[in-house]
Amino acid sequence: MLEIILLILKIIGIILLAIAGIIIGIYIAVKFIPGRYRIIAKADGDVSSIKVSVKYSWMFRLVYLILKYENGVYRWKIRLLWESSEETETLFGEETKEAEEKKNEKKTRIKRAKGIEKIRCTFRELCDSIKEMLGAKSELQKFLSDDIHRTSLKTIKDELVIFLKHCQLDQSKGYLKVGLKDPYYTGLLLAFLSILYPFIGAELEVYPEFEKEILEGNFVVKGRIRLWHIIRLVGRCTDDEKIKQTYDYITQFKS
Repeated sequence: MLEIILLILKIIGIILLAIAGIIIGIYIAVKFIPGRYRIIAKADGDVSSIKVSVKYSWMFRLVYLILKYENGVYRWKIRLLWESSEETETLFGEETKEAEEKKNEKKTRIKRAKGIEKIRCTFRELCDSIKEMLGAKSELQKFLSDDIHRTSLKTIKDELVIFLKHCQLDQSKGYLKVGLKDPYYTGLLLAFLSILYPFIGAELEVYPEFEKEILEGNFVVKGRIRLWHIIRLVGRCTDDEKIKQTYDYITQFKS
């Protein structure tokens, strides 16, 4: 009887050690193994000509993200873990164990797709609200002068700077010639680019135009970033109460 109890305890110990090993392994991989990213952006003269492609892959595409913007349309694809598109036929009208597993996997993919679609819709709504706000200069100035929004934007900027410090650049090159409809917006854009300048400024040539409207250039960035830093950036920004208030204000904005 004692031997059986000891055997059970031994098995439980092995299982717990295996689980702990898996958790530690995932933690080490997420925190210390970098993924590769590539960003390509291009504009041929105006905003409508903007094309952007962002790709990120980690651990042999265990995590894989593609984001594209072209002709005013956003497209993106997120893959978590490897997924098989193979289908298994049933035998004599009865489902095999393998077929049942495939059905469960398909249901999981459907749930994941719905979650991704929800994120996509939220992102589109946010972008539409930002466009509407940019079209109302007085509202934008009011927004930028509000203490809550100023604080939340500063938090985002600080977190973005920390994130950029961890982005290991392998390649970056390009130029940008920019002049927006209102010099005020041109100044805001240059202020935003100044955040990036310490990290990629030596490779990015910027030519501001305050007398005419133009958006022309191309830019390529390649490098490595640990998944941990992406999770940290998203977590810190989504957990901040003032950022949440700013997000709610933007998404509910009506000019």
